[in-house]
Amino acid sequence: MNRLRGLPGTLLLRSLLVVILVSILAALFLDRADRLSEQVQQTARQQTIGQLNALLGLRLLKAASEGRLDRLARFDQANPFRLLSQEGGFQPPKTYRGEIGNEKQAREPGWYFDTRNRTLRWFDGEQWLPEAWQLRLRYRDLDGDGRFDPGRDVLEGLGMKKAAG
Repeated sequence: MNRLRGLPGTLLLRSLLVVILVSILAALFLDRADRLSEQVQQTARQQTIGQLNALLGLRLLKAASEGRLDRLARFDQANPFRLLSQEGGFQPPKTYRGEIGNEKQAREPGWYFDTRNRTLRWFDGEQWLPEAWQLRLRYRDLDGDGRFDPGRDVLEGLGMKKAAG
């Protein structure tokens, strides 16, 4: 008779241990899945910047081959998504949300171009990520006037550069 009464208690203890073990494993899995999700999103953001740099490099080569380096001055600190769209043959990513003049205007996760400081930033839905990107025309200002002059300055590149957030 003692054996029969001990059995339900043992079964309850075993069930409790299984529930605890499953809970611990689920918590570990969810934590790992959350970290992997963030890594995937970070990789996607890096790919977007990489694609922008590749397209901007092609625009630079095109302007150089046409002898139209003077056209590149308008690229400096411009919205790269808008600029490349106007040039034709480019569709901004689905995560591009548009231009804003105030960070509080952001409503959903995605890329935003901040018109105040001329930077491209990512909003995760709750907060702004610290890194910001700015389209920069890189050149040696040989005449010292602070702007690119195709006949006088040496062009070094065009691309996205990390800016202060």
